[in-house]
Amino acid sequence: MAPAEPLRIAMVLESTYPVAGGGGAESQLATLSRYLRRRGHQVSIVVPMTPAGAREEHDRVDGIPVWRIPYPRVRVVGGIVMLARLAWHLFANRRRYDVFHVHIAHHMAAVACVVGRLAGKPVLVKLTGWLESELGILSRRRSPVLWLLRRCIRLATAVQATSRELEALLVKHGFPPARIHRIPNAVDTHRFRPQAGARTGDGAAFTAIFVGRLVPEKNLPMLLEAWAVALAGRDDARLMVVGQGPLAEELAGRARSLGIARQVAFLGAQPREEVIRLLGRADVGVLVSTHEGLSNSLLEYMAAGLPVIGTRISGTEDWVREDDTGWLVEPGDTAALAQVLARAAGPARPHLADMGRRARAVMEREASIPAVADRILRAYGAGPGAGGQRLRRAA
Repeated sequence: MAPAEPLRIAMVLESTYPVAGGGGAESQLATLSRYLRRRGHQVSIVVPMTPAGAREEHDRVDGIPVWRIPYPRVRVVGGIVMLARLAWHLFANRRRYDVFHVHIAHHMAAVACVVGRLAGKPVLVKLTGWLESELGILSRRRSPVLWLLRRCIRLATAVQATSRELEALLVKHGFPPARIHRIPNAVDTHRFRPQAGARTGDGAAFTAIFVGRLVPEKNLPMLLEAWAVALAGRDDARLMVVGQGPLAEELAGRARSLGIARQVAFLGAQPREEVIRLLGRADVGVLVSTHEGLSNSLLEYMAAGLPVIGTRISGTEDWVREDDTGWLVEPGDTAALAQVLARAAGPARPHLADMGRRARAVMEREASIPAVADRILRAYGAGPGAGGQRLRRAA
């Protein structure tokens, strides 16, 4: 049912949009925008016109207007021009927007927060995780630019933290606790769901799956090494690696040198529907990253009814509960990961299905698109003044 007072939302993303494959921020923006539009809200997307992206200043993606801000390809100067044009776009169109929702807490977020304060518009800034905590406004680095960014983003009427660790870092860096909302990424629990009959029972091979980019922070060499320790030579164990990236050839070579190439299938990037089908063939999802914000793959594993073997890092540790929805090991602890893999692949595998059902229930309750969207709508209305009051009525 459409809301009595549909909102006009400017979604701001400091990235290419759309982008083939899509990163976490791009995927979340698309998921949330489509859902809010179905709910009757008016959504527009504002992004820079990047060299790798589309060249149209204004078009539609999935029926949603996309505004791309052109800028000269001159280092520093180009960035300043883009931010100035973003400020002008948001301020000049202030009567067309009720709220600014920024999906990465960086330069464009700072501009949106300043314009929001001048225009009397609520601003929600979402932190993606690693970028802000290691390189950006929540990092230990000291620079005048980061100081200024932090001061500007503190003007936001609401800040979305996707993990307990990010929430704590925000408080540490002076963000008012009342403005911080711990809201996870959203997962489409209708598309990602357990598949009846997809797994062939106790006699089938133990199957683990990884879905993601083949990049250093995913720590896939550790996964291959632990697999070799725990499961090398077993005909009833297999690992599916779904994704592409700069480490693809290196990882395939590592699997050969460890003697597990026959057990490991490097499947490359796959369409979304094929990923869903592959999740249905797996017993567990694996995510052994050294750092994350909140991985969409983690949420999709759990929504598909898979327990998760993960590392004790921001985001993952909030959702994977030991011996309940999965197992956690310390980042880089290959021996501990080998022990968990051996345990998961042991003879008492029916317990994996029970863990998967519990994981699915958590996703339905706390991270489904409707549940997350409702919390975001409430966060829009958390700001003071008449604008916040109107948003509270609409939410």
